[in-house]
Amino acid sequence: MIMKLEKENWNKKWQKEWERYVKIWNNSYSWKRMREEISKRIVKKQKMKIFEFGCGGGKWLEWFKRAYSADVYGIDNSKVGITLTERLVKGHFILGDVRKKTKFKDNNFDIVFAFGLLEHFDDDGIRKITDEMYRISKEWIIISTPNRSKYSFLTIYERIFGKCKSERAIELRQFASFFRNKKIKHIEIIPCGLFIPYLRNNKFLSKLNLKFLESFKTSDNIIMFVKK
Repeated sequence: MIMKLEKENWNKKWQKEWERYVKIWNNSYSWKRMREEISKRIVKKQKMKIFEFGCGGGKWLEWFKRAYSADVYGIDNSKVGITLTERLVKGHFILGDVRKKTKFKDNNFDIVFAFGLLEHFDDDGIRKITDEMYRISKEWIIISTPNRSKYSFLTIYERIFGKCKSERAIELRQFASFFRNKKIKHIEIIPCGLFIPYLRNNKFLSKLNLKFLESFKTSDNIIMFVKK
């Protein structure tokens, strides 16, 4: 299935949904859990360099720059997405196709990551992206996508309305297969909780202890750590 990734679509998406994206950042159990899991595993070092595939919006690069005092880089196919990122964080950003080889040398970045990106591509596109992530990463590759589980939101959506045209969920066993035949020390895949952004803003639900949602086994969102 060919995913819809025309530049015009993503430019409109960022123009329309920037405020919603910021609210998700502040209130999503899933994204909070992701930040906690990253902080537990990756040790801060001097002069770190971090690269994001699909950097539109910039909130993740802003967090990485703060958390790791890092020099940050990114690529995105949306001019609006790049502009928003440049407003938010000082770094080095490329307007271009994430499936194509970058100008950077092998083993150039301490951390290379892609959050909410791979699910918009077919297998061939994912393989091109993950191959380049592997090539330019020195140590850590981090990926987050929707989870293909029985009760995940995307699974339920597809049962009711049919295949989603703009994204897909990736099964756990398929997730790690994109790094098959590569020299990898460690792969770890973690459920990161339901992707429900506004629970903490709800007057009633915000008073409840909903921490269990951060490790819900049929999570909408998963994060994979790959160590070279």
